[in-house]
Amino acid sequence: MNAGQVWSSVRKDDLRCLWSLIPCVLLGITVAVQAAEPTWSLRLESAGACRTGGQGLAVAVSGSHAFLADGTNGLRIIDVSDVDHPVEAACFNDGKLVWDVCLKGRYALLAQPQAGVTVLDISNPASPVFVTNLILSSARQMMLQDSRLFVARDTYGLEIVDVSNPAVPVSIGHYTTTNRCYSVFVKGNTACYARYGRGYFFLDVSDPSLPVEIASVDASNFN
Repeated sequence: MNAGQVWSSVRKDDLRCLWSLIPCVLLGITVAVQAAEPTWSLRLESAGACRTGGQGLAVAVSGSHAFLADGTNGLRIIDVSDVDHPVEAACFNDGKLVWDVCLKGRYALLAQPQAGVTVLDISNPASPVFVTNLILSSARQMMLQDSRLFVARDTYGLEIVDVSNPAVPVSIGHYTTTNRCYSVFVKGNTACYARYGRGYFFLDVSDPSLPVEIASVDASNFN
């Protein structure tokens, strides 16, 4: 399967999912893509490739740079100003796996299972600078909504972090799950997280300090 074979009717909110899909499919090769037409139905075609050497777990894009969470290979920063010839501009690798990445202003927020949420200053993408780290064991997939960062923490549940000042992230809420929390999606005041072997669970997070379960979908037969 290649990027030229990926078809999807998407909303604007879904574009991050498409960017996340591509490096996962190509296992460590970041592909810059172009939309054939500015319409709701998009056809994605490969425009160029940059070999990174890692697992290609997630990607976020800002301006002319793509920020690739490359697993054991750290964070790779790819200059995609020429989509036909993307080149690696810089990297951040502290020896700990990078599972996910979100961008907020001039900061990159990394999910590192062995470290937590690591914050980098990427105002100069060619030279990322470590800012701080919020210790959260088993930080994996994340979703950023305004000033709140939702972090799926595997066996530790779901964490809600205030990143209104990304240089000083503060944990403001936690929800303990009874099984492994792998991923999270947030819309409005509702968070949905996937729990291994149990399905999907919906939380009211209007008060981030006190998440409340409001619904669930049993997907235990789809392990």
